[in-house]
Amino acid sequence: MRTDTLSIFGCSVLRSGATLLASALLATTAAADRVWVVDDDGGQGTDFVDVQPALNAAVDGDLVLVRPGLYSGFELVGKSVSIAADIDGASIVLGSSAVRDLPAGRSASLRGLRIVGTGGSALELTDCAGIVWLEACVVRGDQGDGFLGSPTFHPDGHAGTSVEDCASAIFMRCTFEGGDGADFAPVFSTRGDGGDGVDAVGTRVTSYECVFIGGDGGSVASALVADDGGTGGLGLALDAGYAMASDCRFEGGVGGIGGLVPGTPATCGAGGDGGDALGQHAPATGPVDVRLLACTFSPGAPGPGFDPPTCPAGSPGNSTALVFGSIDGLVGQPVSHRAASPVRAGQPITFTIGGEPGAFVVLGVAAGPADLFVPDFNGSLVLDANAFVLFPGFVGLDGALTSTWPGGVAVAPGTALTVHTQPALFVASTLSLTVGSGSWLTILDPNL
Repeated sequence: MRTDTLSIFGCSVLRSGATLLASALLATTAAADRVWVVDDDGGQGTDFVDVQPALNAAVDGDLVLVRPGLYSGFELVGKSVSIAADIDGASIVLGSSAVRDLPAGRSASLRGLRIVGTGGSALELTDCAGIVWLEACVVRGDQGDGFLGSPTFHPDGHAGTSVEDCASAIFMRCTFEGGDGADFAPVFSTRGDGGDGVDAVGTRVTSYECVFIGGDGGSVASALVADDGGTGGLGLALDAGYAMASDCRFEGGVGGIGGLVPGTPATCGAGGDGGDALGQHAPATGPVDVRLLACTFSPGAPGPGFDPPTCPAGSPGNSTALVFGSIDGLVGQPVSHRAASPVRAGQPITFTIGGEPGAFVVLGVAAGPADLFVPDFNGSLVLDANAFVLFPGFVGLDGALTSTWPGGVAVAPGTALTVHTQPALFVASTLSLTVGSGSWLTILDPNL
C-alpha cells in the first residue's frame, strides 16, 4: 500500500490509500483535553443538563457535546472552546447567546445548533481577535416588541447574528434570519422595522453555502394612523469591514402595510420599503470590501398601502446597496463540501463534495482554521498552514463526489479528535482552481 507524499501548493499531499486519512488525522488533529456531555434529559454519561455550566467548566481546547434537546442561551467568554450538536439541528437553544473576547491565535467553533433569540439577537459575536467558526447552524433573532410600557420594548426585529469588532467570522452552511418588526395596535403597540439576518460591523466575514434572510417590517394596517409600514431587514448588513461569500443566498425582508386616516382626501402612510438583500445602513462609518462567487439575491418586496390604490406602496429593496464600498464578482463554479460529523472512533468518515463534473479533487485536512482570501483560488483558504492534502478522486457526472474512509483512529477515553477540512477543485479545461466550503470534523471516544 502506498503511503508516499508529494507537494502541491506548498502542502504535504498524501496519495490515495486505505490508511492515509488516519495518517493525516494523526498528523493534524487537535486533541480535545476533555469532552463535556450536555443532555437536558440527564442520560447516561451526562456531565451537565445545560450548556452554560459546561462552558464554565471547560478550558481551552475542550469540546462541549450537546445531545438533542432544549437548552438556555449561553455565553462563551475568552475561551478557545468548541460546541457541537451530537445531531445537526436537533439541539435547540432558546435564548440569546454570545461569543466574546476570544484572544488572538485562538478559535471557537459552533456546529449544528439551532439558536432562537429572546429579547435580542440570537447570537452576538463581539471583540474576538481569534477566529469564530459557525457551521450548520440556524440562527433567528427575536421579533420586535412594540407594546408600550413593556420592559423589553424594542419595536424593531432583532438581528439573527450581530457581529462587532471581530477579526474573522467564518460561516459554513448556516441560515441567519432577522426577526420581524412589531405590528401597530391602537393604544397598545407601535410598529417596527425588520431585523437583519446578520449585522456585521468592523469585522471580516467569510461565508460559504449560507442563507441570509432579513425580517419583515411591521404593519400599521389601520384606518386610525397615517404612518408608513416598517422597512424590511437586510439579509446581510455590513459596515467598515470585509466579506467574501460563495454560493450564498441573500434575501431582504418584506415591507409592512401602511396606514391611513380617512378623509377627503385621505391622509396616507405608504407601505414599508423592502429590505436590501446585501447592503449597508446609513450613515456608514467605514468602507466595505465585498467579494462574491455564484451568489443569488432576492430583494425585499415593498409593503402595500392600507387601501390601494388610495395609499401608495413602498419601494422594493435592492439586490446590493453599499453607501461606501465596492463589490467584486469572482469567476467560476462554487464548490460545496460537508464532513459528516460527529462520528465515533471506528465508524467510517464520509465527505461529500460538489462542483464541476470531472474536476480533480484535493481535500485539505488541518488542525485549525485560518482565513486568507486568495484571488487565484476564487475564494478563501480556511485551513491553517500545516495542512495535509488527500486525493479522494474526481467529481462525478452528476456534479458530486462522496468519499468514505475507514475510521481507524484511536481516541483516548473521554476525549475527541477535531480537524477542519476544505476541498479544492482543479478544472483542466480552464486551468482553474477553486476552493470550497470548509467543514469541521469531530471524532469522538466511542463510549460518549
